Amino acid sequence: MWQSIGGFESGAFAGGDPDDDQEKSIQKAFGSIDIDGDGRISGDELLHWVTRGWGPNEASEDVAKLVTAADGDGDGFIDYAEFRGAVVNAVSSLS
Repeated sequence: MWQSIGGFESGAFAGGDPDDDQEKSIQKAFGSIDIDGDGRISGDELLHWVTRGWGPNEASEDVAKLVTAADGDGDGFIDYAEFRGAVVNAVSSLS
């Protein structure tokens, strides 16, 4: 799921890190999910973003798993560094 957020394709981060344009895309994606603008994504914000086209019941367990997997410091939120890491790792694993 993370790789689809920025529309990144397999091999997009061939050098291991996003280039400047890709970094801007990750930042834009983060900002679109961080509804309250506090610099971190809550499970509710991610659920809202994921379920824009369908009901929350279908995605709530998957979103909880995504938050747990990306939440490196265990505070229940995904900050930008954690978000960026999840996206980069997901895209890199497609290669």
